[in-house]
Amino acid sequence: MCSVSALCQKTDSVKYGFLPGFSYNSDNGINIYLELQRFVYNKEVLPFQSFGKYWFNYSGIGAYTLSLYHDEVQTFGTDKRSAIDFLVSQNYGNYFPGYTVNGGFSKERFDTTSFYQFNSFLLNIGVSTRVPISTISGINRTDVKVSLRVVHEKPFDLEANSFMATSRPKGWDGSTYTFLELGYLKENRDNEFRSKNGNLFAISFKASVPVLSNSVIGQVYSEFRVFKEVTKVETLPEVVIAQRFLLNQTIGDIPYWFAPSLGGSGSIRGYIYRRFIGKGVLQSNTEIRTWLFKLPWLKSQVGVSAFTDNGIVYDSSFKDYQRASTIGFGGFMSVFNRDFILKYEMGFSKEGAGVYVGSGFSF
Repeated sequence: MCSVSALCQKTDSVKYGFLPGFSYNSDNGINIYLELQRFVYNKEVLPFQSFGKYWFNYSGIGAYTLSLYHDEVQTFGTDKRSAIDFLVSQNYGNYFPGYTVNGGFSKERFDTTSFYQFNSFLLNIGVSTRVPISTISGINRTDVKVSLRVVHEKPFDLEANSFMATSRPKGWDGSTYTFLELGYLKENRDNEFRSKNGNLFAISFKASVPVLSNSVIGQVYSEFRVFKEVTKVETLPEVVIAQRFLLNQTIGDIPYWFAPSLGGSGSIRGYIYRRFIGKGVLQSNTEIRTWLFKLPWLKSQVGVSAFTDNGIVYDSSFKDYQRASTIGFGGFMSVFNRDFILKYEMGFSKEGAGVYVGSGFSF
């Protein structure tokens, strides 16, 4: 079986994958969403020549999200890898339960009222460039990363007795920040979308630009991923153990939307999004993945996974903290293309269960 996706393409090619959806309920009306991914392969460039991901969601109550992402491995024919992303959203179901270590969150109140919910508008635009500082060998490379990002979020139509209106966390009346980021990234995996062996290490420091931001804040973000295929016998389905460790430490008096959190897809699955919030986060995700069989249509493979997620959220003094742990399982399949992967996951916590449907592995 071919282990590197671009090598599996015998010639230069363009592949697509898409995920449409439609639903209706009496509270929010229609809900329409569409995700489209575009893969441009070049046998001379790994892991791909370019990759695009486009997402649109609209709800009858007026909520919408438009997200665009484009990644170019060889920018203007050079070895520099660049990406640009754009997100604009009007959200009528956002929520902020407060900083966990300060207490006061009521799960019952969250489930039965709209106390923690608020409406918000978000604009997030970023560009980044990875400059190689090592020899590039296939997908493997070591880079210095430079990024620029502008984020604006503003709550609107706050209810007078809501948590956001009464607690007034920093940014409750709207805030805008421009960030500069400098990072180091070492890529040593066999595949970017469906890794079986190797590792990835990244660390970066992000700081707001004083004149172009509401205040001076910063962030140290580090991530380590490691993958190991534990079955080598051709007659057995491949089994991969995947592990991720993540550190997110913020600096300064941060707005609520910049606060590190645990909960939701890609984090501690089984808890609601932003269930645990603090000034810093330590997170661990462990998964066992296996591709079971192929389907005779759409070039599809089907697999299953099991996982455990663990994390700690803490305050700026490092004294008060809260732990979170969940377990779960999932299923996934590649459709149209080896690299376009659809997934279904269920995570279980002491507060209930979470269901997550989307594209791509969590890491």
